[in-house]
Amino acid sequence: MKNGLLLAASVLALSATPARAQSASPPEGQAEEKTVGIGEIIVTARQRSESLQTVPVAVAAMDAAMIERSFIPDVDSIEKFMPNVELGRHPFTGGGMSASIRGISFGDLDRAFEPAVAVSVDGVFLASNTGAMMDTFDIEAIEVLRGPQGTLFGRNTIGGVISIKRTKPTMDWGLKGQVTVGSYNVREYKAIANIPIVADTVGLKVGGYRERSDSFTRRISDGKREDGIDRYSIFGALRFNPGSAFDATLSVDRIQDRSHYPSLVPISAANQTFCIAFGACIGTQGQQIADSGNKLALDDYPFYARLQHTAVTLNAKLDVIDGISIESITNYTRQKDGLNIENTGAAPLANGAHVFVSKRDQKASQFSQEVRAISSFGGVFDFVAGLYYMKSKFDLVQTVEVAGTRSQFFDAGQDLNAYAAYAEAYIEPVDRLRLTVGGRYTHEKKDFYIRFRNPVTGVITGQCPDAASLYGPCADPSVTFRKFTPRVTLDFRFTPDIMVYAGWSRGYRSGGWNSRATVTTAIGPYQPETVDSYEAGLRTTFWENRARANITVFRAEYKEKQEEVITASPINPLITQTQVQNASSATLQGFEGEFQLAPADWLNLRAAVGYIDGKYDEFLSAGVDVKDQRNLRYAPKWSVSFGGDATIPLEATGGEILLNANYKWTDRFATSIIRDTTGFNRDFIDAYATVDASIGYRHELGDRKTVNLSAFVQNAFHNDGRLYRKVITGPFAFASREVARTWGISLGFTY
Repeated sequence: MKNGLLLAASVLALSATPARAQSASPPEGQAEEKTVGIGEIIVTARQRSESLQTVPVAVAAMDAAMIERSFIPDVDSIEKFMPNVELGRHPFTGGGMSASIRGISFGDLDRAFEPAVAVSVDGVFLASNTGAMMDTFDIEAIEVLRGPQGTLFGRNTIGGVISIKRTKPTMDWGLKGQVTVGSYNVREYKAIANIPIVADTVGLKVGGYRERSDSFTRRISDGKREDGIDRYSIFGALRFNPGSAFDATLSVDRIQDRSHYPSLVPISAANQTFCIAFGACIGTQGQQIADSGNKLALDDYPFYARLQHTAVTLNAKLDVIDGISIESITNYTRQKDGLNIENTGAAPLANGAHVFVSKRDQKASQFSQEVRAISSFGGVFDFVAGLYYMKSKFDLVQTVEVAGTRSQFFDAGQDLNAYAAYAEAYIEPVDRLRLTVGGRYTHEKKDFYIRFRNPVTGVITGQCPDAASLYGPCADPSVTFRKFTPRVTLDFRFTPDIMVYAGWSRGYRSGGWNSRATVTTAIGPYQPETVDSYEAGLRTTFWENRARANITVFRAEYKEKQEEVITASPINPLITQTQVQNASSATLQGFEGEFQLAPADWLNLRAAVGYIDGKYDEFLSAGVDVKDQRNLRYAPKWSVSFGGDATIPLEATGGEILLNANYKWTDRFATSIIRDTTGFNRDFIDAYATVDASIGYRHELGDRKTVNLSAFVQNAFHNDGRLYRKVITGPFAFASREVARTWGISLGFTY
């Protein structure tokens, strides 16, 4: 840790924020002037276009140009540039992404559990983070809002929001394509075409991508690599823009993801059933995998997580009167996803049976409608106000096989109806002093069912709802939640280049049911959790617009935190059950520093540092406070990144060399809530660092045509794979793993 911090400290004064969103456009009819120093960063963190340096919100952003230069293939890779943000692929659901911001997270992506960090795509909030692992090829900008955003940004934004905006049809002819090949047989083919239908009024965008690769792991049986990524997407958008007063875009997306992931790693200890009975032990089979550089697969059973995703979205904006516009966002999404996995990573048994196979098939859908009014008076008062509705539904079927024999079989599902009304006002009572005050009222109802079945015959052995159930909530598994979440912020601009702010907001995450309960008494319900977040920040620009330094401090007080708790069943005390309960309270505090420097027109440097001090104040299990035996997950104490990019003209060819590099160091952090007392460090991921770099050549061919040839390397100085998620359950423990160094060559063109 000391080496990483010293290395970061040596460049903090010369570095840059990880946010470079879309630059402000010149007035219509005027030529674009070359920006001196750092270009203005425009964000929509408050549902209106504003300069990052004037927004009293902790937000970081990346635009399409930086994403392309940094060779960021998927949304989760942006965490390498942002402080106190931990994102990662969640392989236990199709296209899934786990997210933690400032140590606030929830590790399970079961659809009955609300995500702690919300994902928004073109203003549409995903009911689940299944499918959130988006490709970046068609992305215009990504904004990450740290801290609760419950006023303006929809449901369950207790930790923050990842807001993704894709490109709109340009209303002009255009073509963009890219081919990438790389390590582990990576093959990627991507293209977008823009077509004008009616000049300056109707435009069409169509595109798609195809991605294939092998895994970095090899099967012990035949030495061949396990299967890897296998997905494609086709998409289209039709835009109608008859004039400045109205703009509407209808988009349709189809994703087919049939990806496989590296098999798991057994890390069960000697006191766990699966180590004793099946040899899935950390010291033997787990050590065998570790000795291979985490590249060995002990079982041939594939880790298969599939997704079919179809979405239709209509975004429309109408200027109704001078200074007020109405925006409407309508979406319907349908998903089918499945999981088929050997859940321990252990070698097969002597008779060829696999140790623990879990299979899950799900169908889900969501419909949402949001309408909001936004003012742009530009004086002492402005506002945003809106109404929101979401209806979502899912149904799942799950089976479990142990040693070749089916031991569990059930199906479950839920219907959700959520309504909300919100408003936020921006008042400037005196020059340069601005008050932000707002709130959101949310009303939700969740209707749940579950049917336990005989593992062999499929006959129902127990179910909810059941009017005769001895467990009260099972008689009518329906819950309703209501919550008001306010925000108050005060900011003051000392000069146009120096702004300070301080504020308080309340975050909220809905309660509900447990759709993976193994006994009736484990279904719930559990209640909502809340966070009171206090935040203060400094935004500065200096050295003739060539340097920026943004500092944010925060404190979050977590109440009624939802946790997995193992208890005895109230119906049969001889049976244990895993319930989600509002078992704990916690306090997290820390700071973020984001820095940017442009010492020359051709050079940009950046750096970020994040610090989190988090602890449980209380964690109750069966009435006993066990906080000393629990970990706050995904909350590394320190995270540091720095890097930069350079554009070097070549007069001889008329082209330019593009250089980019980034270093990210992350402190150790827990991924298992249960503290490991065996000495094997099974609850923590060790501190690690990654170095990414690229070099490219770009040439303009005239008439808007460009061609790019680039070579890149990611995680350059590590050859071995690493464990990045560890889970300790009652009978067994396992870990996920990810690839180390990868490289590639990319050829792209635009017209």
